Amino acid sequence: MGAGSFLALPAELQLEIMGILDAGSMLSLALSCRALHEQFKSPAIQYAYELLLSSMQDNGADVPLDILQLSLRRLRKGWESLDWTFGETVKLPGDLGRYALISGIFVKIDRKGADLSVCGLSSATQTGRTRTTASLDFHAIDFTIDPSQDLIVLLEKRELPDGRRRIQAHARCISADGAHPSAKVDSFQFDFVRHGSYSHKILLADDVVAIWSHHGDGRLLLWNWREGFLIYDSICSNLPKDIYSLEMLSREAFILMSVSGPGKFYVCKFSPMVPAPPTIVATLMLPPTASSGLLSFVTHSTQLPVRPVPGTPFMPVPDSRIHVFSLEYRTTSGQHQSYSLFVHSRAFLRPIYRDSNQTQAEEIPWDRWGPYDTRFTERRVQPGGPCASYGCRVLCESIGGLGIDVLDFSYANPYLTSRTRRHFGPHNPSVLPPNNVFLRQVVTRLPYHVTSRSVENHYPYYAIDEERVVGMKYSLRSGEMMLEVNYF
Repeated sequence: MGAGSFLALPAELQLEIMGILDAGSMLSLALSCRALHEQFKSPAIQYAYELLLSSMQDNGADVPLDILQLSLRRLRKGWESLDWTFGETVKLPGDLGRYALISGIFVKIDRKGADLSVCGLSSATQTGRTRTTASLDFHAIDFTIDPSQDLIVLLEKRELPDGRRRIQAHARCISADGAHPSAKVDSFQFDFVRHGSYSHKILLADDVVAIWSHHGDGRLLLWNWREGFLIYDSICSNLPKDIYSLEMLSREAFILMSVSGPGKFYVCKFSPMVPAPPTIVATLMLPPTASSGLLSFVTHSTQLPVRPVPGTPFMPVPDSRIHVFSLEYRTTSGQHQSYSLFVHSRAFLRPIYRDSNQTQAEEIPWDRWGPYDTRFTERRVQPGGPCASYGCRVLCESIGGLGIDVLDFSYANPYLTSRTRRHFGPHNPSVLPPNNVFLRQVVTRLPYHVTSRSVENHYPYYAIDEERVVGMKYSLRSGEMMLEVNYF
C-alpha cells in the first residue's frame, strides 16, 4: 500500500493499522514521507507510539487523551531517571513470608502463614486505600493474586496422621473474606508422601492455577479454578527428568526449567478447557558447558494482570515481558559459579505461535535462539536478594551494593538523555568467556538500558509495578513490616 492509499483510509483505520506495528516499524513508516510524518504527529498516533516505547497498553480508562499522554510520559521519564516522589510509609503487622504487588495492590502473608494483609498503595493520582489484616483459618504456605479479577488463590498445607501431606488451593476474593463468586468450587486438594526436602509454588494465568511441588521428581498440577476441574496432574503422566521449576506464559502455555545437562527450557502448551496432558512444542537449550552441569535454575519473574485493574490507566503488554532467572553451575574445579539470565518472552512464545501442524517437538540449540533474545551475565540477581521484576523492568542491587539499578528492556526513549542512564544495544553485547563453566564464548545482544540510583535506606526486599518502587524491611522493635512507597 502506497502512502497516498494509506492516507486515504479513515483516521480510525490508520490508527488501527499503526497500532499493530512495533515502535521501530511505526517510526520507520513515519519517516518514509512528509505526509506520513505529519500523520504520525497526531495526538492519537503519538499516544499509541509512546505506549509501544514503554511496552504498555491502554486500559480503556475514561480519561481524556491529553491527560493519558501526560501521565504516560511522566511514568516513562520517571523510570528513565529514577526520580521518584516519596508517597507514604505503610506499616503492616507481622513479618514477611510471601508477598505480591500488582497494579498498586500489595498482599503478604507472615512466615507462619497465619495472617493475610492487603493494602492499596498510594500513587501520583490516588491516596493509599484501606489496609486489612485477617487471620486465616489454615496454614498458608504460598499464594498468588490477580487484582483484575479480585482473586487470591491461597495454598494450604496440612500434615495427615498417616504420614502424607495434603495441599489444598483456595480461590477467594481479595476485597472480601470468602470464596470467589466466579468459582464453581472454592478449592481443590491433593496428597503426597512426605519428603525430606520439598517446596511448593503456585502461579496464576487467568482461569488456570498451576501448582509445582518440588519433592523427589517433582509434581505439576493445572487446575481451572473457575470451572472447578483438574486439567492435569503429572503423577498420571511423567514429566521430563530434572525439572527444577516452572513459569506460566499464558492460560495455555508454560515453560519448565530443567537442570539436565547444560540446562534447558521445555516450552509446553495445553488446553485450559480440556483435561489432558500438556504437549512439549520445543526444547530451548542453554549454552554447552565444560562443567559437570547446572545445579539450580531459579525464576524471579512476577505475574502480571491479565486484564485492566479498575482505576489504573495502563498495564504491561502481557506477551512482551522479561523473564528473569538465576543459574548456579558446578565448575570443572568443583566450585560453584552463578549467573543471571534475562529472556524476552517472545523467545518462549515463538514456538507456541508457529505452524500448529508440527507434530514433534523441536530441540533448538542455544545459538539459534539465545544470542538476540537474551542477556546472559555475571550474577546480577540472586535468590533471596534485593530483586524485583515487572513487565520489561528489573530492579536489582547495584554492582558494589551502594544503590539500586533498574534494567529496562523496553524500547529506548529517543527524547531523553541522562548521565545515570546507560544503553547496551546489540553492538554492545554481554560476553561470557570460555572458562571452567562454558565450552565456548557466550555472546548475548538483547537491548536494554540501566539507570542507577543511590539509596539512603537499605532494604532487603523490593517490589515494583507500573508506577511504584516499594522498599520493605521488618522492624524487630515494633514487630511490623515497613513499606516505603515511592511513585513516579
